[in-house]
Formats: sequence, C-alpha cells, structure tokens
Amino acid sequence: MKKQVLAFLGAALLMFTAVSSVSCDTAEPPQESVPQESENSVVTNPTYTYNDYLEESPSTWSPFNWKTDEDKYILSLTQMGLYDFILDESGEGYEMVWEMAASDPVDVTEQYAKSGKWPIPANATAGYAYKISLNSAACWEDGTPINADTYLYSMQQLLDSGNKNYRASDYTTGTLALINGYEFYNNDKAGKPIYRDNMVDGEYVHPFDTWEKGGDGVYTASGDPIVFTLDSPLTSLNGYSIQGWYEESGKKDFALCIEELRALADENGYVPVTDESISLLFSFTGSVHWGYEARKHLAAYVYYGDGEYTLVDWSKVGFLKTGDYEITLLLKNPVDLLLVKYNLTTNFIVKKDLYEQDKTAYATSTQSYMSYGPYKLVTYAAGKVMVLERNEGWYGYSDGKHPDQFAATTVNCAVITDREQALGEFIAGKLDRVSLSPGDMEKYKDSKFILYTPQDFTSKLSFNGDINALKKRETEGVNKSILAYKDFRKAISLSINREEFCNQCTATHEAGYGLYNYMYVCNPETGALYRENAAAKDALCKFYGVNNVAEITGYDPDTAKELFESAYNSCLKDENISETDNIVLELSVARDDEANRNVVAFINTAVQEAALGTPLEGRISIVLKADSKFYDNCKRGLTDIIISTWGGNAMDPFSLMECYCVNDKHYEYGFDGEKEFLTVTVDEEEITKTFTDWYIALSAGEYASAPLQRRINILAALEQGILEQGFTTPLYYRVSASLNGRKTQNATQTYVQNIGFGGMRYIKFVYDDEEWAAYVAESNNSFNY
Repeated sequence: MKKQVLAFLGAALLMFTAVSSVSCDTAEPPQESVPQESENSVVTNPTYTYNDYLEESPSTWSPFNWKTDEDKYILSLTQMGLYDFILDESGEGYEMVWEMAASDPVDVTEQYAKSGKWPIPANATAGYAYKISLNSAACWEDGTPINADTYLYSMQQLLDSGNKNYRASDYTTGTLALINGYEFYNNDKAGKPIYRDNMVDGEYVHPFDTWEKGGDGVYTASGDPIVFTLDSPLTSLNGYSIQGWYEESGKKDFALCIEELRALADENGYVPVTDESISLLFSFTGSVHWGYEARKHLAAYVYYGDGEYTLVDWSKVGFLKTGDYEITLLLKNPVDLLLVKYNLTTNFIVKKDLYEQDKTAYATSTQSYMSYGPYKLVTYAAGKVMVLERNEGWYGYSDGKHPDQFAATTVNCAVITDREQALGEFIAGKLDRVSLSPGDMEKYKDSKFILYTPQDFTSKLSFNGDINALKKRETEGVNKSILAYKDFRKAISLSINREEFCNQCTATHEAGYGLYNYMYVCNPETGALYRENAAAKDALCKFYGVNNVAEITGYDPDTAKELFESAYNSCLKDENISETDNIVLELSVARDDEANRNVVAFINTAVQEAALGTPLEGRISIVLKADSKFYDNCKRGLTDIIISTWGGNAMDPFSLMECYCVNDKHYEYGFDGEKEFLTVTVDEEEITKTFTDWYIALSAGEYASAPLQRRINILAALEQGILEQGFTTPLYYRVSASLNGRKTQNATQTYVQNIGFGGMRYIKFVYDDEEWAAYVAESNNSFNY
C-alpha cells in the first residue's frame, strides 16, 4: 500500500521527530566520503556521528511505561515495530513494510468465530482475529533470539495487574483491545464488587422509584447495593452546589462532611447509600431527608452492584502463540487490517532475564535494557548525555532489505536545557540540528538551512473548573472561584487573538481552533483528512458561530466583555466573589524562561484588555507559576490553568478522543466525562450518552465498525461538545522550526506523511567524522546559517 505526500500540514509526525527536523540543503554539494589508499597508509572505515540533543532527560524508555517524546527517543533508535513506514520508490510518498513481522497480518476471524471458544460473533467473517508471522532473524543485541515466546511473555507482563503499566491501555481499551485483556489487567480486583453507572444513554438502569431500603443499605429491586463516590454527587446534584447548600445553612462544615463520608467509603472510594451517608450528605437540611427528593437528586450519580470481579486466567486472553514464530491477536472489536498494521508500528517486547531482575527499573540504565533495533545504548548519564552505537546484530544490516539506511555509526545525544546554549553549540559545529525559538526567527527565517516540521499536536488552555478545588486555593481578597463559571472561561478564550499570539509567542505554530489539526487522517485508504471533512468543518462553524471555516478567528473581545460581566454577576449572586476581590489565576508551566514569560504576558494582557469597561476591569491577573510537575498537579486540582498538548495516532483520530472524554486521561479538572451528557443525531435519531460512553461506543462499541461517515459525524459532534463545555480552548497547532547542520542531508525536502523528512533511517552524511573535524577547524568553530 502506498500513499502520496500531503501538503505542509499533511499528516502524522512519528517517532523520529527530533532527528528528522533537519534540512537537506547544504552549502556544499553532497559528496560520498571514500577512504583514500596509498602504499604507506592503512585503510580504516570512516565513522559517522550524529550529534543531537534533548531539552529534558528521559526518565524511562520502557516500552511498558514511556510517556513523553524524551522517553521515546531511545526507543525510536533501539527497537523496531512489527511494521514500519518507508519512502516509496518515488520518494514522494510512503509504503508500509515488514520489520519484526515476516508478512502482513492474516485475517483468521472465521476460524476462531466458528470454534465457539472465544466471544467472537459466530457469523463474523473479518476483523476480530489476525495471525502474524514473525521475523526469525530478529534478536536482542546479545544474539538471543526473539520469537513467539518473547511476545507472549511480554504481553502477559504488560497486562499483569500487579504491574499496572502505563501502556497496558493500548491492549485493554485501545484500538487493539484484546479479548479479556481488560479483565486480566484487573485481576487485582478479584473478589471485589463491580459497580456500574446507573445512568446509561440518558436513561436510568434502576429508576429511583424502584429502590428499596433494607437492612444496612439501599438496594435495587433485584437486591443489588446502591453506592456513590466521593467525587460526585459531592460537588453538585442536578446542577446545585452541595457545598453552597452547606455554606448557606451554616449547620455543618462541608470539609467535615467529606471526611466523615470518606470514613464510610471502601478502599475504592465507594460510599454505600445508607441512612448515615444520606444524613451526612443532606445534613444541611437538619434531617435525614430520605425520600423521593433525595432519591431523585442521587439517581444520576449513583452506581449499582453487579456481582464481583473474578480471576481471569491468562489462557483466556486473546493473545496466542500459534507457532514458534507466529502469534495471533483476538480482538474485542473488529479492526481494519490497515489500522492493525499502523498500531503495530511500535513494539512492546521486553527481554525476560533483564525484566525479571527488577521490573520497576527496566529501561532506566544501560544495565537494565537491551536493544533489538539499529542502535544500542552504550552510555546513559541522566540529565547529561546518551550515546548510541550501531547494533551490528540487527537483522537489517545483513538482510539486503535496508540498503543505504541508518548510515550513522554513532548517535550522541546531549541534554541541553538552555536554548541559547544549544544554538551556540550548533553554530560551533557541535550539534547537527537545533530547534529555533520565537526570538530566533527574525534572524533565521530566510536561511536555506531552515526546516518547518508540522506536528500532529494541538496545544490548548486547560482550566480547573471545580469550584471546591478552586476555593481551597484562594486567600483573603484573592478569588479563583469565578473560573468555575463557563462564561468566564469562554471569555478568556474569546479574549485571545490566536494569530497574534502565534506571531509573538511561538516560532512557527499556527493558530488552532479545533481539538484536531490538519494532520489527522480519517480515511487511511484515501488519505482524506478529518479536518477537511464536511462534518468536522460544520462542528467548528457551529461552535464559533460562523458560516465558513475561513471566517473563524476565535477572537471576539466584545462578546468576551459580555461574558466577563455575566460570569461576574452570577458569581456575585452566588456569593462566590466579593465586590472587592481580585482574581489572580496561575498559569502553570514547566519552567520560568523567556518563552513562557512571553506566553503568560500575552494572555494576561489580552484578558485585561477585554475586561475594560466591565466590573472586572483592573481586577484580573494571570501570572506565571513554574512547576515541573504541572501535569500531575493539574489532575489533582492543584492548578488554575495550564497549557496542555495532546496528539499522536494521526491515522486513527477516533482513538484520540479518549484524551478528552476519559477522566483519568484528560487535563480538565472538574469535567466529568462519566456524568456529562451529549445528545448526537445519528441517522436522524437523537441519542444521548455520557462523553465517556460516546468515546467507548465510537472506539470499541456499537459504532466501532459503523460506516466511516457515520463515525466521522459522531466524532465531530464529540469535538464540538467538548469545546462547548468550556473546560479547554485550543490555542495553536504545533509546527516546529529547526536548522540543519552542514554535515548531513535528509532524504527529502518535502514533508511526507508518516515519514517526515526521512529521519535517522534515511539521513545521509556529507562528511565523515574526520572530515567534519577538519572543516570545523578551518571554519574557526563558527558557521554562518
């Protein structure tokens, strides 16, 4: 299968982002370095070192637990997926090839459907089961063979409930969710009760007028216990603030109520509905208040018991060894062959003996990790440097299928946190590429060495909208509660001129208005982009109130003024702000540097200007807070605003919605995807589900294999629905700018979908190490770019 190059914002940027961000333009014509012979000389093989850098040090490069691009850097050079993308013969498009696999997946759905041993529909003919032959030449760097047992052991460890690996979700709830993978992952819950949401698709599973009191609790008509959690309904019941009721009544301290309820909860935070818990929950009324109204308020927020978790044996999980060099995947939901291959371009295997030595420390040092890709890790000094050398045991150097690929003999990657230092080392010839900051663009924007790399990431403001969490962060005269009001959050959004923001605060990023940018492909067979689909365009037009996407600016200071005033009046009426309070909101960033200071200053000025002429004039300040753990703290309700970024999996935009709809994934504290509902028109029928249930239905449920346009329509409705909630607002689509050094050249000057500009696979060297050292010396350790 081949696909052609897309335009500038064409498609996914994959694993070699940092390395592929280099230019193929050189000051001198490309030349091959050939060792010269003489009667008195000894011929030596030239060496080719690529000098790279990261701004942060990876914490782990375990295939089970990597999270960041920095974590993925080492993996990208030391492993191979079952399949991968390479340039096609034209050099202007891509095609998929076998790497750790020996052939394409073979659909064997009918075989397993007919067996009756697996929960696959008996009449299924495709999409549920795939057999994959493995590359028998693959081995670890020490020569240990990689076979089906390697994959079987690794998958079992990845999903083991005792390990709770970050990447387990790829095979428990993701596109390649395995049969019983999720259940096996939850074996640590065996014997514990299963609680299910009482509200499904906008309807009560057990209507509140059928509940029965008995013994020590409240039960469904079928005798299952009714419970609620410490997260809700404590914040609100049917739109009313429980905390507000407590404060109005003055009969009991809300914080004390929470602590007393916590004492009644089980280890997973479930509180049984009993006279005692209801009395605590509604004690502001001065009575137990158990009756119709209490049940009505609680009904949408409770869970009902549905048996217990049971132990699932590994033999029941849909990952099978079906030959010494053959595995078979049995999937919970049907998946197209192309998406199976795409999702297997990253790998998950670990080396058993190293992993068993210390599972938590695997891939955190050279001693705890081993390669099976083109390079091997020989040096790792946290926060300083990583050195990778050619892995001579890699099959690709001898199989005849990888000519002129992975030319670098060594990759030196330093950790350089200071951008000016990185630029200085690049100018001196010590680095082979450098990322540009906004301040660099005026000088280098016309350089023939500059390269612009579109990325599949959207950066956005993520707000804390939980009034209880915000109140805890307030001090005398400083208000944060107003951020819980949707109108205030939307006013901030409309205050920001995104075009100006990108021009002033970023090197190359483009103004962003949707959760998805123009990199996402909704039809892998044709390469059609989601953002260009009529449904996706219509969703943004409806949200921004325009008729055409060309009219979208996201900037409307007049409406922002109205919303600031509306939010203030509501907050004042609710007694959540005083007439003299100042609003001080912290925008948490990783570090206090010039780039982040410029970002915060721009947003602060924009908001203050939009508030002119309103009761909030001169009373709003957005300030920078340096916090290296701001992502973690955001999920704990300990931030006001952050700039969060989501992207990846650009060939499967449906799966990305997990990052916005699933509570333990998104960064919008106060938004509960399991409790907020969205009504979507599907084939002229209005259907209501929670955001979480819509994501599940779209990725793994009844719409996972629906006609493509129907899935796109639902995805677009979900995107609009998330934007309407106002907990997040897009700022920009990420595009990086970099300079390429004179030592190397790329395979292509045009960005190619799934390939970038060639990356380490295709990089060519104009100079070997000896020649480059001489050239640097001749240039007095300084180059003009």
